Amino acid sequence: KRAEINYAPDVIERNAFWSRVARTLGTDALGLLLTSKELNEERDSLTGILNRRGLEWTLVEALDWQDRTRQPVTVVLMELDGFKAFNENHGRAAAGAVIGEWIGFLRARVRKTDVLGRLSGQEVVAILRGARGDQGADMFDRTRGDMAAALTKCLEALGIDRSVTVSAGVVEHEPGEHWVDLLQRGRERTSLARVAGRNLVVGGKSQ
Repeated sequence: KRAEINYAPDVIERNAFWSRVARTLGTDALGLLLTSKELNEERDSLTGILNRRGLEWTLVEALDWQDRTRQPVTVVLMELDGFKAFNENHGRAAAGAVIGEWIGFLRARVRKTDVLGRLSGQEVVAILRGARGDQGADMFDRTRGDMAAALTKCLEALGIDRSVTVSAGVVEHEPGEHWVDLLQRGRERTSLARVAGRNLVVGGKSQ
C-alpha cells in the first residue's frame, strides 16, 4: 500500500466542505444537494463527462481502489491532433461539434467501469480500472481508425474537407506514484505519439 496519498488542496477543501454539510443536513437533503451541486460542478458543460475537477477527484478514488483490491489502474490521455489550429481556422461551433462527436464515440466504446474526463480543450482522459497498460493500449489502438473515420464524417457533414485524428498516451499506475505524475507520464507519451507522426497510441506495460 502506498504510504500516503498527498491530496490536492482542492480535494482537502472538498472533504472539509461536505463534512460540514453532512453534520448540518439529513441524509435525504444531502443526497439532493449532491445531485444538483456536485454533479454540476464536476461535469464538463459541453460534453457531460467529468471536467478537470471531477477527473482529478475520480483518479484519487481509483488509486485508493487499487490499494484495496490490488488491481491495476491504467490511464489513457488522448489529444485531438492539430486541434488548436482547427479551432482558429473553423471556429468554436465546428470545434464543439468535433468534440461532441469524439466524446460520443468514446462513450460507445469504453467499458461501463471506465471513466472519461476532459482535462482541457482538446485533452480527454480515460481511467481504466482493472486494466493493464498493454490492455489499454490494445483497446484504443483497435479503435483508432474508426475514431478518425467518425471525426472525418462529422466534418464532412459540416462541409469541412479535412481529417481529424487522435494521439494517445497509455500509462499503468506504478506503486507509490502520485496521480499528478501519472497524468504527466500520460501527457509525455501523447507528445511522443504526435512527434512520431500523430494518429498513434504510445505506451503500455512494457514502455
